[in-house]
Amino acid sequence: MVGFTERADGAVHRRELPFGGVPIILSTVASNLKDCAPFASLHRAAFDEHQQAAWDQAYQAGVASENAGAYPEALDSYSKAAAVDPEFAELQYRMGRCHLAISQ
Repeated sequence: MVGFTERADGAVHRRELPFGGVPIILSTVASNLKDCAPFASLHRAAFDEHQQAAWDQAYQAGVASENAGAYPEALDSYSKAAAVDPEFAELQYRMGRCHLAISQ
């Protein structure tokens, strides 16, 4: 089995690997969860039309405030949405981004 290594000076060296023919894959998986929104979000069970309308209004107000850079106002709106349905993953993600923006 052949392996390649890169030195600090950028030179790449080829060498034989002593693993007895067993293939080995090494990788580094980059992960940045603060910039990775949830893939899917679902509302809690038993979510009626009235609750949906109240949640949507608060959530959209929060999105508008967050996009404008008004993070405390966005958190207020997101908190109102969370009072109706705290289980929506995208909502929790956006609240976390606002907290992070305020703390920086």
